[in-house]
Amino acid sequence: MKAEFVFSDTESLLFFVLFYMKNDLIGEAYAFVFGTTPSSIYYNFKKGVQILHDTLVENNLMPARHFETIEEFTAYFKEEGKVILDATEFKIQRPANPEKQKEMYSGKKKFTANESLVICDDHRKILYISPLFSGKMHGYAILKEVFPFEKGWLKEQEVFVDLGFIGIKKDYEIENLHIPHKKKRVKKGENNALTQVQKDENKAMGSQRVVVEHSIGEIKNV
Repeated sequence: MKAEFVFSDTESLLFFVLFYMKNDLIGEAYAFVFGTTPSSIYYNFKKGVQILHDTLVENNLMPARHFETIEEFTAYFKEEGKVILDATEFKIQRPANPEKQKEMYSGKKKFTANESLVICDDHRKILYISPLFSGKMHGYAILKEVFPFEKGWLKEQEVFVDLGFIGIKKDYEIENLHIPHKKKRVKKGENNALTQVQKDENKAMGSQRVVVEHSIGEIKNV
């Protein structure tokens, strides 16, 4: 049977595309749910993804995925007063190969996953999503992979990160970096408590960083 476009309105098409992306079913199962054929399922998904992509681009809502130069990066973020960085895991089915399992296993989340770096502004708009990396790779390692510090990335931005990016202060020449204070390692019996000023600063930074957590949550809960 010839594939056909089976959704009469954009709302139904969007629901189908998101349902397809969120589930891991065979074509026959999708065909049963939506009352069509397996060939039409793939055809409609391909069409729907293209429409969704074009709509996001037209409305300036499509996150960037790659920058060729620092100049291109700086121009893209020039209107943003603040950028907030974080990494997130996307749970995947456990690979059958033991070596692949080890590579994809996220020690932080305790499951096999892909991981990606996310940058958003302080209005919860996602500005950038990196390529996917193995779950074993931490957020700061991904940052160094996609934006090598040797080349001067992020230098002109006001950047907010959490303690998972602890090396950023040493490696990157960022003029306006916000990273929480961390308790220092001290000998047993010595006081390593943060001062009240440091606690207040951590709380203020946390209120900024929570924005990216909400944005990531919205990605996963669509």
